[in-house]
Amino acid sequence: MVMEQVQTSPTIRLYPPSELNSHRWIADNVVRRHRYTLPDPAVLLLLGAMAPIKVDDLASKVASRLSLHEPAIKGLIESLVEKECLLDSTCTGKDFAHLAEIRREWQASGWDEAAEYHFVTFDYPYVGASGSSEAISQKRMVEYGAIEPDLNRYKRYEGDYFRIPLPQPRSDLLTQAFVFHGAEDSGSVDLDLLSRIITLNIAPLRSVNVGNQGAPLFMRSVPSGGSRHPTEVYFLNLGVEDMPQGWYHCSLDELELILINRDVPSSEMCDALFPICVGRARYSVAGVFVLTAVFERNMYRYREPRTFRTIFMDSGHMIASIQSCLRSLGAITAIEYGVNDVEVESYLGIEYLEEGVVLAMSFGSSQPKEEVSA
Repeated sequence: MVMEQVQTSPTIRLYPPSELNSHRWIADNVVRRHRYTLPDPAVLLLLGAMAPIKVDDLASKVASRLSLHEPAIKGLIESLVEKECLLDSTCTGKDFAHLAEIRREWQASGWDEAAEYHFVTFDYPYVGASGSSEAISQKRMVEYGAIEPDLNRYKRYEGDYFRIPLPQPRSDLLTQAFVFHGAEDSGSVDLDLLSRIITLNIAPLRSVNVGNQGAPLFMRSVPSGGSRHPTEVYFLNLGVEDMPQGWYHCSLDELELILINRDVPSSEMCDALFPICVGRARYSVAGVFVLTAVFERNMYRYREPRTFRTIFMDSGHMIASIQSCLRSLGAITAIEYGVNDVEVESYLGIEYLEEGVVLAMSFGSSQPKEEVSA
């Protein structure tokens, strides 16, 4: 070993003994994606080299602490260097500067664990990422379908609900409605425009037969990974004319607005439910879109915790598309993720372990904010 100074690699993560790792010390290299079981002397060497240290000094300190022979400790140091757990201290700075920069940036937003996950999964060849694995993916779906058919595509509300039919999707919905009126426009949205916006964003445009695996998959203008479409759209009407106030479900079943709850929150309650997009709004809020995720739809296919991230991509695409439509009419919008989930889910009558609130977006005109009657 020719290096004089060593330092523990910034890519190493040490985990103490626990029931999760059979009561052994573990070192994970989050970039190389290697995991090592460590004897106690190796743990002390990595801890002792968190800052640059001469090899002779490190070996002497650990050997003295554990009453071991120094040559044996130096042999262990060589093994740790070979496995890139210890590095030449003159190289760690420039070789891993980009990792340190990513960590600093992400930690500033409280994303410490996300940074770790990013390092581990970056450019990882997941099953399905290449053409050669397509057969594996298809085989899995056939096996899943044999156990339990994939039928969850959209929600249905049976019974005597007040319903407002939505227009069928067609190209002139866009050309007739969404022409920006200029800064002088108040941005008011009536039922006709609202219906067009909802249809353009949620309506199925075509379907794909999946055989005996389950119900046909559908495509709409807003993309969804694997055509799973976990996002459900609800609308709280507070001021759109020609329709009763209350909570509506934007239904794909018959393409309609279904009034599922006539309990209109008071102004104070609206502020509590949506503290940002309503509570801090400086405009007259006409309504609030609430987007939820039905977790089963994505989990049916992907069946691993990582798929939880994809529901946010789906809802992000959906809300951005709705927002673009509203802004083209001159309406003011505000998106919020800090929704009072528990209370909103209670109004919607949903169970959070099956379907959870993801985000909300209010919209309104440039008129001053008014009190909402209970």
